[in-house]
Parts: sequence; C-alpha cells; structure tokens
Amino acid sequence: MVDAIGVQRASLSRAHQQHVSLTAHQ
Repeated sequence: MVDAIGVQRASLSRAHQQHVSLTAHQ
C-alpha cells in the first residue's frame, strides 16, 4: 500500500513538473 502511494505521488509530482515547464516554455 505504501508503495502504491509513493508511485502515485511520484507520478503526480512528475505531471506537475511537466505542466510547469510547459507553461514556463510558453
């Protein structure tokens, strides 16, 4: 269970980073 939560948080932070880089690039 803890593993699944860690993976979810990692994917969420990754998506957030991509979104920030996209808006910053614009």
